[in-house]
Amino acid sequence: MNRKKAIITVSLFFLLFGCGTDSNTDQNKQDTPITGSNKLIDQQPSADAKEMINKHEEISAIKAVNNSETIVVAVKVNHSERFTLKSLRKKMEKELKDSFPKLDVEFSTDLKIFLELEKLEEEIQADHFTEDKLDKGLKEIIKLSKEQT
Repeated sequence: MNRKKAIITVSLFFLLFGCGTDSNTDQNKQDTPITGSNKLIDQQPSADAKEMINKHEEISAIKAVNNSETIVVAVKVNHSERFTLKSLRKKMEKELKDSFPKLDVEFSTDLKIFLELEKLEEEIQADHFTEDKLDKGLKEIIKLSKEQT
């Protein structure tokens, strides 16, 4: 009988230990800053926005791109925080608008927008973009985000 209790106790211990939460979620949110040899496309506001949003524990990943007039930010929200998505969106959008008063801020939690921004970031890093292509890409992403709301 004692042997069965010991086996059950050890099994329960391993089960509970294996289901623990991972405290290294900040590593997932760290993105490489957008840099490239093309000096015409300044992505410093995007880097600042990423740094600002990175402080929120509810966010698992961030993508941001800007031009001279607009900044577009998309985030992935942790699954457990999806119930409070509306208040999170409102809070983060207000924070971004307060931090960037001279730029039009577009904020999204939509995965499609996130993936489109990811593609745009990669092309900027590869220096395949000019200012005109960046403007067209951002307008297309903003159009997509407006369609889905």
